Amino acid sequence: MMVDVSSEGFTRSLDKFKRSLTDEQKRNFSSCNITEVKSQMQEIQDKIGPVKKLRNFTRLKKFLEGMKQIEDLVTIFLNVSEVVAFVWGPIKLALMVATTRVDTLERLLEVYHELGEVLHGVGKYDRLFKNHPDAREILETYFYSILEFHHAVLEVFARPGWKRLFDYAWPTFKTRFNPIIDNLKRHRALLSDEKLTVVIEEIQESRDVAKITQQQLFSDIKKQLDEIKQSLKEKDIEHRDCVLREKYFLVSKLEPPEYDADQHRAYSQRDVPSSGDWILEDPRFKNWVNGNTRTESVLYLNGMPGSGKTTLVSLIVEYMLSHRKNLNGIVTFFYFGRRSQNGINKTANSMLRGLLAQILDQDDTLRECIYQKCAGLNKFAIHPELFLQELVEECLSGQQRVWIILDGLDDCEGVSEVDRTESRRVLEWFQSKILSRNMSQNGSVRLLISGQRDGHIDQMLFQHPGINLDATDPHIKDIETFTRSKAVLIRTRFSLDPLAESQIVEKVTAVSKGMFLFSKVVLGNFLSQDSVAELEDELMQDNFPQILDEAYDRIAIRVFNRSSPSRRRSTEQILSWIICSARKLRWREIQSRFCISPEEGACNFKKKRVDTCKVLCSSFVEVEPCSDYGDTPSEQIISLVHETAGSYLAHTGRVRILEEHARTAIFCSQYLTSLPFTSELNTLKIQELALTGFYGFLDYAVAFWHHHFKRAMNSESGANSDLRAEALQSAKRVHDIWVSSLPQDQEIGNLIPEQPAQSDIKQQYQSAGDIHGIHQRIISIRKGIEAINLSSLAESHRTSFIELDGITKFKCPDLRCTKFSDGFCDEHHRDLHVRAHKRPFKCVVDGCYARVMGYPTSQALDAHSKRFHDEDSGTTLSFPKQSGTEVSAMHAAARQGNLALVMALHTAGIPLNSPIKPRGGLTPMVLAARNGHANICEYLMRQGVDGCNTALATMISPAAEAVKRDDIELFQCLWHKRKEAFNIYDVRPLVISILRQGSQVHLEELLKDLKPEQVRANLPTILTSASKISVVNLAQRKMTLYQTQRRLLHSIVGRAFPTLYEADGCTLKYGIRVSDSELFSICAHEILASRNAIASQVLQDACLFRSYGCIEFLLDFTGPTDLRAQDSRGATPLHNLIKYGHDSDGFTRACFLSVFKRLIQGDIMAANMQDNAGDLPLHNCCDRNRNKDIFPLLLPLTSNLNQQNRAGETPLEVAVNYELDEQVISLLQSRRVDLNMRTNFGDTLSLLIVRRCTNQTIRGLLRELNNGSLLV
Repeated sequence: MMVDVSSEGFTRSLDKFKRSLTDEQKRNFSSCNITEVKSQMQEIQDKIGPVKKLRNFTRLKKFLEGMKQIEDLVTIFLNVSEVVAFVWGPIKLALMVATTRVDTLERLLEVYHELGEVLHGVGKYDRLFKNHPDAREILETYFYSILEFHHAVLEVFARPGWKRLFDYAWPTFKTRFNPIIDNLKRHRALLSDEKLTVVIEEIQESRDVAKITQQQLFSDIKKQLDEIKQSLKEKDIEHRDCVLREKYFLVSKLEPPEYDADQHRAYSQRDVPSSGDWILEDPRFKNWVNGNTRTESVLYLNGMPGSGKTTLVSLIVEYMLSHRKNLNGIVTFFYFGRRSQNGINKTANSMLRGLLAQILDQDDTLRECIYQKCAGLNKFAIHPELFLQELVEECLSGQQRVWIILDGLDDCEGVSEVDRTESRRVLEWFQSKILSRNMSQNGSVRLLISGQRDGHIDQMLFQHPGINLDATDPHIKDIETFTRSKAVLIRTRFSLDPLAESQIVEKVTAVSKGMFLFSKVVLGNFLSQDSVAELEDELMQDNFPQILDEAYDRIAIRVFNRSSPSRRRSTEQILSWIICSARKLRWREIQSRFCISPEEGACNFKKKRVDTCKVLCSSFVEVEPCSDYGDTPSEQIISLVHETAGSYLAHTGRVRILEEHARTAIFCSQYLTSLPFTSELNTLKIQELALTGFYGFLDYAVAFWHHHFKRAMNSESGANSDLRAEALQSAKRVHDIWVSSLPQDQEIGNLIPEQPAQSDIKQQYQSAGDIHGIHQRIISIRKGIEAINLSSLAESHRTSFIELDGITKFKCPDLRCTKFSDGFCDEHHRDLHVRAHKRPFKCVVDGCYARVMGYPTSQALDAHSKRFHDEDSGTTLSFPKQSGTEVSAMHAAARQGNLALVMALHTAGIPLNSPIKPRGGLTPMVLAARNGHANICEYLMRQGVDGCNTALATMISPAAEAVKRDDIELFQCLWHKRKEAFNIYDVRPLVISILRQGSQVHLEELLKDLKPEQVRANLPTILTSASKISVVNLAQRKMTLYQTQRRLLHSIVGRAFPTLYEADGCTLKYGIRVSDSELFSICAHEILASRNAIASQVLQDACLFRSYGCIEFLLDFTGPTDLRAQDSRGATPLHNLIKYGHDSDGFTRACFLSVFKRLIQGDIMAANMQDNAGDLPLHNCCDRNRNKDIFPLLLPLTSNLNQQNRAGETPLEVAVNYELDEQVISLLQSRRVDLNMRTNFGDTLSLLIVRRCTNQTIRGLLRELNNGSLLV
């Protein structure tokens, strides 16, 4: 009888897997079973046997047995026979496909073998799963993991052209497989628990088990399952972060147009929600989505300009994206001619980069393909069109189904061959390279083209289905519906009767003739009228427009002819700027043009326009909210309602394009050479100017001044000659001042005739010795702006700053980057972005640290690949000679850098991480790191060996050995795997090694990805360890290294308390100590209160161990109270420094003197404190001739030279006892010692001197006595 159990978990897993399959796969898998799999295995052997390529299929025995057991168990709970198909079908397919490449088959068999080791024997737990629902979750996990594994297998082997993509797909597969196998291993370990085994045995023997025991046991199981789930969740988040990071990296290289923003803007223009829905039901569209014939693979959507093609395309894109999972394919799109924040996208090159960005976002295997092709190249090598075309071809050839949607192909621009338009060239490439080849490989690329009939596209697509919007009834109905919605608003605004409303709808719809834009412009003009009389005037037959230009005429008459002179000038200026701009402008940038006076170097916020852009320019413009800032008015993006509006304004003379380019070039040039850009301005002055809004036009002016200059200069007609001459002079000025090596600036230089150099201007504006002055000046200005605290500003300053400068403060300094003007919300993400700019060449090896960090040059990347990933390093497989029984072959191979032998020994089962001695010793990883064999270390890490683990027996770690070698690359490799899981026990030995070496670069690498709270929580442990680094153990005995220690420790604290430090992270802000800063007090307390096991302050430890660099660092935080603190022996830091810091070595003596001077300067009173033995610091100074150099410095600070310790000794007696003639003479000459004081033996000090000191000293004493200058 079937056990009545819930099957919800199994059903959910199965349904999810089935959704990922194509209809063809479902049909092929429908009848597969284990018998067919075994039959397929035999066929493979029969096929490859004759060519001597037989494989060891016995490795699959455990896997097949385990799979059969899983099948039997799951069938019980699902009670359906089709589960068999989805267990065995993918196995059969993968084996069958992999047979065509023996090396691939071998890899697959190895994976199945590894999986079989985990699955085998699971059947013995059948009664446990049946009788205990709590344990059934383990079986559900097994089932889910197996389906996930097969899904990953199909991702590799079920795609067209899999052989060509296999080398890219396999790393992605392994990335997905490893977490699956780890998950199964942890669940298997849970099943193998001894307590669970006892319960299972009792269940199998049908004996009752104490209920309380079972409850406790399964409570423990549930707890462990929850822990596994949490661990898997964290790993999944880590993997997703890695994928996002790599996607972002590739996107930054491709620099695609803003296709998502284009889609959002186009789709948001649908005024009526149901508008365009008809096309989703059109048979021609449905055949394009689902059809299989070559003719149906292309759909041509056409219509006159302004018919609404782009809006309709945006609906199609939205529909396809929302149904992409059900479609089981990739959906890509591109809008030609959409003007974005970074320029106009009208080229085939832009399209290719946009398609690639979308491909890598939707397919992990193809993402890896793109990564392998592009990671080691800079963007100048990636952007050539031929390279992009080949990459797109390779990616699309590996897809089952792809839908490509291109809007406005007729707008495509570029360098064309004779008698061939760019749109024709693009379409020919698709037909010859994509559609034809893909159809021949049983793939399916579907192409939708939208554009007006230009005589080229329509001829090339005549054999494919098309939809002509001009003559499509549902489209006309949409226009009528739109007109009705606007007519309702007009009726409400002007209190019209229903008949008037109906007449407006009828009249506008009839004249529009399928052109949405016409209706939009006319109705917008009606709504903008100020009275019923004006509206009726517009509706008169003589005034009612019949074509689009006449509609624009009516708007122009109102905004130009019927406006005040001031408003007319504002409107003309705004429209001129919008038409000529190199990219879309934000409303705040337009306002900045009105407010900024370059000649005065000032910005008058009162000059900003009070009315909105829509009020000033009416239906000529569209206002789009910025997705990053919601409805913030100043961040709204302004554009023309349609490009036909720009053409109208130009040919009617309302806007003189060439003259406007010249004026804008002049404005930008004067702006960039105005006083606020000079290098003499300090941060405070920059911030004052920023608060007025002066730098609100900086982003546009710097990036596009050359664009306007070239447009003005490249035309010999139409432009005012005086304006051209002025533009030329202005460009000459900015070029001379801000000359750089950027390509566009060099091009500008070629357009400017030779003139005498303006050296006086150069000297005023350029930073000394900087050939990229403008670039550095922008960085300086932006740093000042970034430091502005908006919350502390007065309301007036805050308003002017936000409305002209904007909200985003952290921007990329690269002029060619899309984030140059867009920026980031916080400094951290901006810095990560800039780091990617500086290190654009990345390793392609999965899991390598250089895949994350990258290199600044391709040569550095090549050197890395040769050092870390060259498995053919010239070494042979010969075993090294044994020098002793303690030296194993593995350790010898690691020491010698013999990677081939290390790999062979590992394959043979030799442990990779065992110490060289039974009771502890150096591991192969340590030996490899000590000798700089990076390829050995990288291989060992890939096998799971920890590169940062410190052995308790030796206290040595591989990463610490890399620090000792000053090998930053090897250190980065070893540290990379551990920095996410911060552990103080890993970090502390590394910090100590770094401090001993004095390596700033290693410390920066250690700290850069750690959060402040991580460092702060471990400061006591780090500093306690640092305080024990004796100066005598430093790697280099140089004063610079001793000072470097101090700087390194500040870097650590600067990471924990970043607001206390300057931008360099290791210099305390000026005046921070005397500013009564609460945070500084907290910081100082946490540092100085760091304690070790004997409860001694860290400053005391540093003095005891002669850690002079640490003392210098600590003194930056101490006050008099800290310097008077006493340890368990009553000793102050000064006592310990004097007592334990003496050394005859010149280097250590110099370090000691520097620290001593800072101690006594910090608190004079410490020189007069006694320890538990009653000793003053001067007593310690006289003991055994310790540091006689400091005696003259300490003597005048000691108030009572006759102070006796508990032994009854004064400093003079101590000096005499140790026969320190120089100190005795100094004490005598101080005239503050009492020679009549008696020792414990009853002698006076004068008698003691006579007995113990040299004749020379006695003579000196007698002279002093004769002079009567000593105490009696």
